[in-house]
Amino acid sequence: LEFRRVLFRSYAALFQYKIFLKRFVQHQRIILDLAMEGAIQDRTIYGDKPFAYMLYESGNIDDEQLEIYEELWGCFRHFLVKPDIMFFLEADVPVLMKRIHGDRKREEENGITPEYLEALIYKDNELYEDRMNDGVVCFKLDWNDPNTNIPTMVHLIKRTASSKASR
Repeated sequence: LEFRRVLFRSYAALFQYKIFLKRFVQHQRIILDLAMEGAIQDRTIYGDKPFAYMLYESGNIDDEQLEIYEELWGCFRHFLVKPDIMFFLEADVPVLMKRIHGDRKREEENGITPEYLEALIYKDNELYEDRMNDGVVCFKLDWNDPNTNIPTMVHLIKRTASSKASR
């Protein structure tokens, strides 16, 4: 177990940089390929930052590695196009734990604890506030039962799109 922890720490920053760069490429492809049509992403480059800070706060990346991450953000942010709309899906921690450990049972998720999820929810709320302050239309949806909110999401997407088109 200690070896896995040391190994994780030694690769955590590299993994975070790689994910950031993959999200950036995905973002640019959407801008270049789908600019006129629009696109829906399930994970955006903006949602990457909370994970980097959680790695930092848990001691898995150090000050210098976080500084490099922030420098990447500083360079690449000039090439980003703000999303028109973002959904923040919220579910209770016991529901999330059941989905992770009871339903999915992915080996790589075995170490996820309620405390980790609570910290992630806190970071997600910070991201919500940041995006709202940046002028992005944001909605929080109860995701304890995803099926109940899909029609709401479709309605909000259509409403936001028609509002944008009428400007």
